[in-house]
Amino acid sequence: MRRFTQIIPFLLIVGYTFVFSQIKDVSLYLDFARFRYDDQKTLLEIYYFIAPRNAEVEGERWFKFNLKEEASGKVLATKTLRFEFQKGDIEQDASTAKRGMLKSVLPEGKYVLELMQIDNRTEAVLDSIGYPLAVKGFNGERVTLSDLEICSNIIPNSPNKSSDYHKNGMDVFPNPTRIFSLSSPRVYYYIEMYNLNKKTHATPYHIQVVIADKEGQIRFRKDYHRPRKYESLVERGAFDIRKLESGLYTLIFALTDSSENYSVYRRENFFVVNPKVVAVKEEDDEEGFRKSEYYTLPESIVDRMFEEAEYIATPEEIKIYQSLANVQAKRKFMYDFWRKRTKHNPNFKDEYYERIEYANEHFSYAKTPGWKSDRGRIYILYGKPDQIDHYPSESNTLPYEIWFYYNIEGGVEFDFVDFSGFGDYKLVNSTKRNEYSDPNWRRLIQGNRF
Repeated sequence: MRRFTQIIPFLLIVGYTFVFSQIKDVSLYLDFARFRYDDQKTLLEIYYFIAPRNAEVEGERWFKFNLKEEASGKVLATKTLRFEFQKGDIEQDASTAKRGMLKSVLPEGKYVLELMQIDNRTEAVLDSIGYPLAVKGFNGERVTLSDLEICSNIIPNSPNKSSDYHKNGMDVFPNPTRIFSLSSPRVYYYIEMYNLNKKTHATPYHIQVVIADKEGQIRFRKDYHRPRKYESLVERGAFDIRKLESGLYTLIFALTDSSENYSVYRRENFFVVNPKVVAVKEEDDEEGFRKSEYYTLPESIVDRMFEEAEYIATPEEIKIYQSLANVQAKRKFMYDFWRKRTKHNPNFKDEYYERIEYANEHFSYAKTPGWKSDRGRIYILYGKPDQIDHYPSESNTLPYEIWFYYNIEGGVEFDFVDFSGFGDYKLVNSTKRNEYSDPNWRRLIQGNRF
């Protein structure tokens, strides 16, 4: 959404995870997607949608994009936008919204996106939204996926190569609001797959695309295969949501390499507003399982999903899962595992996997995914800290961090030390009950041990 003014200029377009805020008298939506640019850099596309909240909004409004380094707070790029609103424009009429796309080519690193509404005279910030994001390369020996882009429309074989939305021979129009209704009843998706033929095997890749409701039941499913003869492929498709009741849904794109026993997936949420369809009564347990996202998942993905969920699994559940002898039993176990945890908190599963995604983006090191790290585990279990104190390496100390949570047990802290110097922060102390405790942990940071 902003461009590094010193790296690449902004490219404006009509306008991707997903941030929403109601800023004064306008509604603001912000979304993004990351794609491979070359062996070293990532193409970041940022999508915005700004609309008046009521028909009385009129006049000029100013907005400002910033792209910052997460660690230093240094502004790498900035852009100011000015839009004129007419009285009578409303948010529900997409034609009156101000939308666009900005592109950047970024090296590996951690960044922060900001979109602010500012006073046009003093440039004071009236309100703002932001989103942290990590940029990593797409190289490797195994298949990797771009972000899964939720779109309002995709036009294949488009000759309009000058359009900002044109890529890979098609016009791809993002939907930063993630809202679909009877006036826009098709959910389009776009994703890129890389490193497909690093190793040559006869077995094609298995692709599964599903839409699941907040209870995890599959409402739509596509299963097909793709050959290995290309290094990269683009996948696009659409689902008609006119038979879905209003609510939150998840689109899941999964690729399985059976020859390598390897799977990778992306998941994104979207919303349906459809008052003409009334939710049916809850299915019985077996029928619900047959319609769930787990019913046909490859075993490698089911195993991975349980491994990621072990932080909240009971010792008995871990033993039971390890004793299961076939994939269908594992699928049913995962269905029951999340069904009972979302019965009274329908958003719990989505929030859990969103924390895993954040941990993978911000706490990974070497070949270890972020969710397996100590900081990742704490973030997944307890959420975003209220405060983080960063202490970089000095001549006589190792780098370390202190995380504070003010609303847990009256206030607790977690202390991490990077003994290796490569971002592998280990938990060395916590004041929270049932976490590792070492009141003398500060002795561990003394001395340069790299």
